Amino acid sequence: MVGYTRAEFSVQPVLTEETVDASVFESYERRSLVPNRLQTVCVVDDDTSVLKALGRLLSSAGLCMTGFSDPRLFLEHAKEHKVPLVILDVWMPELSGLEVQRLLQTIAPSTPVIIMTARDDPGMDRIAFTQGAVGFFTKPFNDSAFLEVVLRALPKAE
Repeated sequence: MVGYTRAEFSVQPVLTEETVDASVFESYERRSLVPNRLQTVCVVDDDTSVLKALGRLLSSAGLCMTGFSDPRLFLEHAKEHKVPLVILDVWMPELSGLEVQRLLQTIAPSTPVIIMTARDDPGMDRIAFTQGAVGFFTKPFNDSAFLEVVLRALPKAE
């Protein structure tokens, strides 16, 4: 967990040998289900600037992203498609990320979930982890730590 109280989001250049353990990326390459085809991470956040920033960050790690500004559309998507990983914002107008996480458990219980929030709410991380989250981040977060959790959370190829 990263505990910042500012509500801004930034993407800095990352992915040097000094900032990220290379074994994380090597293991991801072995996880691809089809050679030269990357898994797509779903991101649900009502702030389109966060979706764009996370798209760039995930792309910098060689990942694809499908963004949803409406959590209900994501849940419909999850009913029709296998989602290898979802990143959920907590505070959204229609449904909170924690509600989406709970509903996703009934649709696709094996889908790994990472929760992020711009608010420093004591105990929110405990709720997310109790509901099965694999990571919890407060924005702004350390990009390399975030990417490491994302890459480790992606399912391994069988």
